[in-house]
Amino acid sequence: VLGSAAAAWLGPPLVHRWWQRARINRTLKAQPSIALTYDDGPGAILTPRVLHLLRAADAPATFFILGRRAREKPKVVQMVRDAGHELGTHSSTHLNAWKTILPWRAVGDLAADGWAFPVVGHVPRLVRPPGGKMTLATWLACVGRGRRIAWWTFDSGDTWKTPPDPVAMARAVIQAGGGVVLIHDFDREGHADQQARQEYVLAVTREILDAGRQAGVRFCRYSELCGCKEGER
Repeated sequence: VLGSAAAAWLGPPLVHRWWQRARINRTLKAQPSIALTYDDGPGAILTPRVLHLLRAADAPATFFILGRRAREKPKVVQMVRDAGHELGTHSSTHLNAWKTILPWRAVGDLAADGWAFPVVGHVPRLVRPPGGKMTLATWLACVGRGRRIAWWTFDSGDTWKTPPDPVAMARAVIQAGGGVVLIHDFDREGHADQQARQEYVLAVTREILDAGRQAGVRFCRYSELCGCKEGER
């Protein structure tokens, strides 16, 4: 009984994740593409440095911003918008839906609209769940609001205990014909390895941009790769 309940509670989001990844892989076979996506920002230090790399490579990206950080750094959000990149939401406070006892708290954190209006200027249609964790409740809330749930196919490893080699990561993305790459652009204030993690994010971004350009792979926004339109609700 417990297993059946868990399957009903977690199954639909997991099936959706599998379906979307399969759809992305079909798209990549027709046209190798890379969608660089950045979560948990904006960072006052790191995000502008990432924007500089993207501008130098003339590559678009998608930023899934965290509400509480966006409220603290609205000027950085504006920098992302002015640079022509795509904006999505990553919840307000980053609640893990699998660990939040009261399901409506996770729903409110992920699908709440109010914080986005003054900071972003509209409610982004794209949403990425914190940690990739969704339940039936958060999934239905997003679908009911017309949101596009955005998964990924590659994790850059910048939050892992030991991040992978940036060159090896870039090579894996190119060998797969591209994909959706998950990277994090928050500053990691107070972390002992703050600077090292920031440098890794910049290094893996740089390596993927260089490798993609050499391989002739298209860089695009998430919505372009997944066949959905970014837009206001």
